[in-house]
Amino acid sequence: MGVPGCFHIIGLWAVGTFGECFHEQAGFLLGQGSGFKKVVMQFHWNNPQLKADYVDSSGMVLHLTKSKRTHNAGVLQVGQYYIQLSPGQEKIVVEGRCTPDMSRFRLKGPIHFTTGINHMHYLGRAMNMEHFRNGVKLRDLTMDEVYSYDSPVFHNYAESVRFEPGDEIKTSCHFKTTERSKTVFQGDGTNDEMCFGFLTYYPTENMINPYCIQWRGLDYSSFYYQETINGCTWKDFLNTSIPTTEALHTRVLSHCSKLGLCLKECVSVIKEAKKHPCLQGDMHEYFRHLAREDGAKNAPLARLFSALDSCYTEMAVESCPKPLTDPTSTSSTVQFSVFWIGAASVLRHIMK
Repeated sequence: MGVPGCFHIIGLWAVGTFGECFHEQAGFLLGQGSGFKKVVMQFHWNNPQLKADYVDSSGMVLHLTKSKRTHNAGVLQVGQYYIQLSPGQEKIVVEGRCTPDMSRFRLKGPIHFTTGINHMHYLGRAMNMEHFRNGVKLRDLTMDEVYSYDSPVFHNYAESVRFEPGDEIKTSCHFKTTERSKTVFQGDGTNDEMCFGFLTYYPTENMINPYCIQWRGLDYSSFYYQETINGCTWKDFLNTSIPTTEALHTRVLSHCSKLGLCLKECVSVIKEAKKHPCLQGDMHEYFRHLAREDGAKNAPLARLFSALDSCYTEMAVESCPKPLTDPTSTSSTVQFSVFWIGAASVLRHIMK
């Protein structure tokens, strides 16, 4: 994903498509004035057998005109950044929302959708983006009852779809993992997974930030704009030179084992530490994710979570994270419980 404020998507192509023809009322402004002056084209290759003789001739043709269309176009990306798919499951549903608050934060006025396309990888089976206003569903935007990574569908709207500040988009991705023996996470690789939708819209002048993506229940882009999220001053929490952060790390590490042994004096320290706003809810899970993804880069964070996890068994009932999707779904509930325990195991391995 591009950094909000630095990168914007101006064209989409995927395997099995011929590209996108833009709406007669809108186009992407290049060059003069406020137009785009630099373009980056991404290619993602997949070569699981590591063959050295593969040759690729992919490319892109941009059609330019001096006769500007009425509106400047943009692409809104929506979906879910947090994906963890347990193996052997017939159906796992991952959801992401561009909530009413998130759309109010991004829009200065109404926009109009002209095209939508779904994007998952090979485990994806069905996907849809739904449009809501005041809690009432208005329409399906990209209903793919049968999704194929090799043959994605551009959903073109005969009449543009009006999207207002306070409206909501719900993205639902259905996955099947019966042929996988290992847990699959979100990632750029074809063997990883994604749950993103892309909506071409106009006018760009009414859009502040064209990324409306969640990480679990968090507004992912808020990390670029807000110093405090859900009461957590997140940059301070990552900086052990901040006195309050240093004190938290010192107290936990001095009372808790980092090698999996639960010390009696550790339990009360953990209970007190978990009152910290950065160690609650989705913020807690986000920092755990950072520690798991790159324990070397985030070594202090990895040590902290390793110590916190030393008394997992004694505190499991009150510490288990809530599932991201429907709590009645057995596969989803098991999925997040496995993640919690698995992350603890990984962190302990890092510390050895």
